[in-house]
Amino acid sequence: MKTITYAQLLNKAVELAGRTRDKILLSEAAMLRGFFDTELRSIWNTQIWSDLRVDPEAMTPTARVLSRREGASNEIGDILGIYTGNPLTHTVWRDVAWEEGNNTFTVAGDVATVWVEYLKPCPSLDSVADADLPAYAVPAVFVPYLAYKGAGELLATENDTLSARRIGQAEEKLEEAMMRNVVPERLRRMRIRTARPAFSSVM
Repeated sequence: MKTITYAQLLNKAVELAGRTRDKILLSEAAMLRGFFDTELRSIWNTQIWSDLRVDPEAMTPTARVLSRREGASNEIGDILGIYTGNPLTHTVWRDVAWEEGNNTFTVAGDVATVWVEYLKPCPSLDSVADADLPAYAVPAVFVPYLAYKGAGELLATENDTLSARRIGQAEEKLEEAMMRNVVPERLRRMRIRTARPAFSSVM
């Protein structure tokens, strides 16, 4: 996944608002942090983004239970599919149903090994320590949208016309990113959840 730092994202938004990088108030920086956090959570689930998708990973259930590895660098976000074989290398495989648990998921049937395809979990910018935020990695695919939308927010009380233009440009950037995004045929039936239900299974 290609990324840029949060500091670079913030600088892009400030420059698109027609300011130099040192011309942003602490209150505005705090506002943008919360704004970017909300927007990131929203667009993260609009599509099965290829930049966020992890290729099917072989996992071995224990009593049919697998961990989401919450908090780890390889934490499992939204599950896209669970299979009896790797769809990328196996010619014969089938979907496996599963149920959600507390930081776990349980697969149906006695399968020794399953391949789990999932999205990286959406980060929370608000939970990142202030000292770590400037270097925090933001998915590059979302940066044009976030930068233009952030500029529009900065301009909201200064220049209504330019604010509206930047917000419109942000939507164009998001549409362009969606058009470039490639979703594998096996996943085109999927709809990404904005919240995890108590029960999930493949369709």
